Amino acid sequence: MDDSKYSLPKFRYSTLTTPNARRKHVWLGIATAGALWTTLIVYWWFHRVSFWHHLPATAHSLRTRFDSKIWWGYSPRDGTDLANTCCHLEGCIRQKGKGSYTALTVLSSDKYLPLVQELACSVNRTNPGLLFTVLTVQGALSEEVVAAARAIANVRFVEDLHFPHHMGDSRYGKNWLKLRAWELTEFDALILLDSDMTVLGDLNHLFELPTHVAAVLDNSIVPNTYSGMGSLQSGFILIRPCLATARHMIRLATSNKLLQFAYTTAEQEFLAWYFRKTAYALPVTYNAQVDTVDPFPTHEVTIGGMPVRALHHTQHKPWKHHIGGRFQPYLCIQK
Repeated sequence: MDDSKYSLPKFRYSTLTTPNARRKHVWLGIATAGALWTTLIVYWWFHRVSFWHHLPATAHSLRTRFDSKIWWGYSPRDGTDLANTCCHLEGCIRQKGKGSYTALTVLSSDKYLPLVQELACSVNRTNPGLLFTVLTVQGALSEEVVAAARAIANVRFVEDLHFPHHMGDSRYGKNWLKLRAWELTEFDALILLDSDMTVLGDLNHLFELPTHVAAVLDNSIVPNTYSGMGSLQSGFILIRPCLATARHMIRLATSNKLLQFAYTTAEQEFLAWYFRKTAYALPVTYNAQVDTVDPFPTHEVTIGGMPVRALHHTQHKPWKHHIGGRFQPYLCIQK
């Protein structure tokens, strides 16, 4: 019986030994290696700040070492800049009704004036008597916009603070101005709000919380980096101003580019890291994004059946794009 027709073809070594064949396979190997290396570089480039999000649980100790490497020598608990200067727990509480408080937002461009006007209107309607302050940089706004802001708010000029951001949106770089809020020591406490928010309820009781900072946790699909409690959302933050804290944060962000989080959410990621062990977590009702609230509001907006205190229009700006939309009735300035 002839088994030759069932046998495998013989390997011809000579086909790989000719000059042309060798060059072909060498270049194919180089191209493959180059493609893999480029893929790894691109992945690292876009994820180097949040690289530790993707580590498996078995590499938790490496993530801890990473955090410790940044944090070592700069901890708010250990740094000499913060020793005995900031309040802690019940030491943060002033006698009820005796403190100086404000609601605060950042206005970095003329185009955001309508948002600030809506926010100011909603704060004045729901929290009468609470001062409303606009934080901005000298020269960033036109004279007309400054005048319009002064008509509705206490305008406070501060030194500029921004870092480059690589996500193609200049807002992230400008959001670092929020750190200047910790320099406003003329206030015992303040609530820092993003300008694209509508306040729907009383906020004054927050000033009695025994903490130096409090915020709502971010409703993100990205795993938390730093704390089992979750990463804070910087659109609504209760702050006890402290110069030592402000200087410390700015020094860290200025001296370490990794802490500028230029490939993620910039100042939000920085604040989540900086206050990862000391921040109080507020209920989501104080920073309810419109996509997370209950679907059929009637007389009031709710989330999980609880009344919303501050509605955050993170994606949809109803006063600009959705006239007559479901959240239109809850706006302070009706179009």
